[in-house]
Amino acid sequence: MPLIRRLVAALLLLLASPAAATAAQGPAAPREAALERTREELGRPAIPRGSASVPGARVTVDPTQTVASLSGQKILVSVELTRASAGERLEVTFPGLWTRRAESGLPYAEPAERVGGLAPEGRFARAGRRATLSLPGGDAGDTAAVSVQDVGIPAGTYSIAYRWRSASGATLEAGRLAVQFLPPAREAEPDEAEGRLMPPPSWSRAQALAGGEANATNRPGADSETFVTVAPGDSDRILVGANSTGTDAAYAGWVSNDGGDSFKRLVFPRSTDAPGEANPEVQDPCCDPISAADELGNLWYGTLTFGESATVPSRIAINRIAPGDDEFQPLSVGLPLPAGFPADALSDKPMMTIDDEPRSPTHGRLYVAWNDSRTTGNTIVVSFCDTRVGGASAAERCDNADNWSQPARVTAAADGSAANGSVIYADPAVGPDGRLHVVWWDFSSRNAIMGAVCDPGAGEDCASSAAYADRRPIARLDRTGDEPLPFACPIG
Repeated sequence: MPLIRRLVAALLLLLASPAAATAAQGPAAPREAALERTREELGRPAIPRGSASVPGARVTVDPTQTVASLSGQKILVSVELTRASAGERLEVTFPGLWTRRAESGLPYAEPAERVGGLAPEGRFARAGRRATLSLPGGDAGDTAAVSVQDVGIPAGTYSIAYRWRSASGATLEAGRLAVQFLPPAREAEPDEAEGRLMPPPSWSRAQALAGGEANATNRPGADSETFVTVAPGDSDRILVGANSTGTDAAYAGWVSNDGGDSFKRLVFPRSTDAPGEANPEVQDPCCDPISAADELGNLWYGTLTFGESATVPSRIAINRIAPGDDEFQPLSVGLPLPAGFPADALSDKPMMTIDDEPRSPTHGRLYVAWNDSRTTGNTIVVSFCDTRVGGASAAERCDNADNWSQPARVTAAADGSAANGSVIYADPAVGPDGRLHVVWWDFSSRNAIMGAVCDPGAGEDCASSAAYADRRPIARLDRTGDEPLPFACPIG
């Protein structure tokens, strides 16, 4: 076997699986772990077909499933002869997005290039998004390959077209193979032995506030992603949220009615009212605490839930503590699911706000934004519920899942698909005029904080995706040496 054939064959063996493919282009353990966590979180989606037979050869794309945000990983397309060459050539057409640049100036991918050179008789050519490989005079087992290096390709499923031509240029076979860039997993798995997400960094203790400090959770184990809300006009009424680990890690919140001198732990109810359902779902509240409060003393607390089955899907769940009370409602509220939400998808990264401006046309409206996270990529969605009707408080109506709006897809394309699957960390806020501002991070090569505005006062329906069609970059982030900011930055 010629040396170059052995080199390319060895590379193809190394890249024989999605996990190995990502591992081959960087530290093995972190990249393998990233794909494994993502596949686990998304219900282990099917891996797209990675090869196809053509007359006298086999065409392979590898990996066919990987994780978006692993800048520097390579997608390999190869052709291996199964008999002596008759002068055929392979034309590969990569997705148009891969050849473009984002507003940040970064390319989504580097231009296609040949892998490790070709056999002496091999040929390689590139024009735009098309690359051509041939092995005239090659023998069975000879291989030629081309690769594209990912810079910041958004999450989604992409089609790579191939055409196998004869020596005269006639098409012998044509088809498409897919590459799936999965949205990254939400976070690393906890260290079960230590009950933490990562080795503890060295911290500098902050100065205590003038009023002192209080241990709201007052329990063993680590707490993370803490969230605090104080009722407007009543600084004694405080709600604290956190993810907890340890021996009793049930998802909970902590409420105080004495300004933080003492806190009561409230376990989040698993029984969940679901839209249009006669019987409650029994959900698995997980993490990502969110909260809000109104001037009457209502406190709302939320989380994401892991899907328990095809009939109990992952949702964003909300519960309320009524004014003067220190207990959750018996049933949590499961927010409606976006259209077409599959059983293996995840509702993730929620954030909540309330319109607390009395002059606003939507005074009292609760908004929740989150990631609709699917194998096809992430989409930012928004749902809301009005806690006031005709100017009078009716907070209890939002304890009913049927009173929450169908989620509007803030970042969806016109056909409802993910316009750019590499979006995360949605955050809603309401201005004094009632306009809803939604911002998020686009962590593809666009590398920008993006935003959209819905104006109910101007007659826009914030339950309609059309209200968010004008999506604009708010801040383009540092180019960081011609790579997007990393999806996850180490702390310490």
